[in-house]
Amino acid sequence: MLMVNRRHFVQLGTAAAAVTLTGRAGGAAPLEPLPADNPQAIALNYVEDVAANPPDGFPAGSGQDCSNCLHYKSLDDTWGSCALFPTFKVRGAGWCAGWVKQS
Repeated sequence: MLMVNRRHFVQLGTAAAAVTLTGRAGGAAPLEPLPADNPQAIALNYVEDVAANPPDGFPAGSGQDCSNCLHYKSLDDTWGSCALFPTFKVRGAGWCAGWVKQS
């Protein structure tokens, strides 16, 4: 199991608060892919393809990826929106330290 330290816990809480307070207006421009140099993506060890490039802290063999995370909502076969990155789209094959099992 991935251990979340205090710094990551605060970052996740901040992201959750931002999601609650921020909404996208109807008819807004399509989401752009999450840039690799995004500070929040870096803090959460986000990668676009966890099978090809597992980050430090990734629980190997867990089957975790964005497509089976609670925060993910599919947009098409490849991309989806993520509650942790509300202004960007993420790949279903991706992963970050904010991964939570879907219920």
